[in-house]
Amino acid sequence: MTKKTLVRRPALCGGALVVVVVVVVMVRPRHDRASPPLGRCPESSRERIPRHVFYTGKVDSRLRMLTDANGSWPADFGFSFFSDGAMRTSMKHLDAELAKTNNVTGAYDAFESLRNWALRADLWRYAILWACGGIYVDAKMKLTADFGAFYANALSSHDDASLMTCADRYLTRRDAEPLPLWQGFLMAAPRSPDLAETLRLAIANVQRRSYDVRVLAITGPRAIGAAVRPGLDKGRVAIVCDQVARTETITTPFLRLNKTVRDNPLLFVEDKALHDDVRGGTAHSYSAMYRARDLYHTARR
Repeated sequence: MTKKTLVRRPALCGGALVVVVVVVVMVRPRHDRASPPLGRCPESSRERIPRHVFYTGKVDSRLRMLTDANGSWPADFGFSFFSDGAMRTSMKHLDAELAKTNNVTGAYDAFESLRNWALRADLWRYAILWACGGIYVDAKMKLTADFGAFYANALSSHDDASLMTCADRYLTRRDAEPLPLWQGFLMAAPRSPDLAETLRLAIANVQRRSYDVRVLAITGPRAIGAAVRPGLDKGRVAIVCDQVARTETITTPFLRLNKTVRDNPLLFVEDKALHDDVRGGTAHSYSAMYRARDLYHTARR
C-alpha cells in the first residue's frame, strides 16, 4: 500500500505509553491518519464485519500502535482517526445518508445540540458504523491480546449477529434491566438495524434536552442497551466481552454471562495517561456537565 493511500482527507461513510512491538513494525500495518475521502467508506473486506477500525478524539492516540507485548492487530486491518472537526464534517454527510436510506432524521442537529464531545462521539460512532460497518474502539484503549483470533472467533460464534459489543458490568452491578452495553467497543455490519434504533432513541433524548434520565441513558450504555434489546433477544446483537470496571475490559470469544468474569483473559486495558487528552479533561466530562445541567446548547446552532 502506498503512502498516498494511507494519508487521506476526512470522510464520511462512511501517551505516555511507548510500545515497541517488533512484529508490528516489520509488517508495516496500514494506519490511516485521517478518515477516508468524503462520501466513501473505507475499502471493505469480504467479512460480514469489515476489517476497519474507527476512533476519535482531540488528539490521535495512534491506536494501531497502542498495544502491549501480547497485543497485536492483523496487518490487513485499516485504521481511521477522526479529529473533532473531521467528526463534525463526517456527521453532516452521515445525517443525509441516514435520512435518505433509513428514515433516521435529526442526527446532525442532535450532534450540534450537544455541548459535550463524548456524547457527540456516541452519536457519531453509531452513525459511522451503521453506514460503513467495521469496528469502533475508544482511543484510550490498549490492546493486550491477539485481536485477529478474537475477531475470527466472534464472527464464527455468532453467525446471525450484525452488531457485537460488551456488557457493561460496571453498571450491571447496580441495575441490569435492560442490560447496559459498553459503547467503547463495537463491531458492526453495515446497515445494522439495531444501530439505527440506537440512533433514534439517542436523537430523541437529545431533542428533549433530557435530564430526566441518567446521563448514560442519553446516548451511552443504557441507551444502546435499551435500543437493541429486541435484537439481543433475536440474535442480531451478540455480547462478546465484558467491561468490568473503568480501567479494564475483560473478554472471551464465547462469553457466558454466568461465568466468573475475572477468570476471562484481557482484551483491552485503559491507558489512563490518554484518558484526559482524548476528551479534554475532567472539566469537560459528561458527568460534570450533566450535574451542572450544561449538556446542551439552549438553541439550535
